Amino acid sequence: MAIDTIDHKSPAEAVRLRAVLDTNVLVSLLVYRDARYARIWSAWAAGQVLVVANEAVAAELGRVLARPEFAARCAPEEALAAYRARVQMVEDRPATAGLPRCADADDQKFLELAESADAHVLVTEDKALLRLRRRCRFAIERPAAFLERLPAVVTITSTTS
Repeated sequence: MAIDTIDHKSPAEAVRLRAVLDTNVLVSLLVYRDARYARIWSAWAAGQVLVVANEAVAAELGRVLARPEFAARCAPEEALAAYRARVQMVEDRPATAGLPRCADADDQKFLELAESADAHVLVTEDKALLRLRRRCRFAIERPAAFLERLPAVVTITSTTS
């Protein structure tokens, strides 16, 4: 079965792709509206990707968005509210014994979330996380590699003549 059609629930609840987006990817999406990642946002909005989060990840995003360099570019409360409205919040489960330890302890929460949420992929630019990509049962990918998995998303806009 292809990784983008794995179903961890009943067929009626099948999710195309369960993903964890780390903070640097979320800042690119929510603050900078990075055009390179527009398809991630579109696939997320279209339901082709289910982004999962937990309180630790959402709290970190809130702290980062409140930093002056980001708060000057977006409304932190609104950006966090938009994120929380779109993600599926999951309860933490104890990490399995086989989960590797990240060299950056602050990033361990993303591995634990991906594991506990049965995510297919953790999307990141973080080198410490990327070094672990062959040691986890889920994929760890840069946004560019993740984009290659995504089907084309058709955006329909109306025009008035």
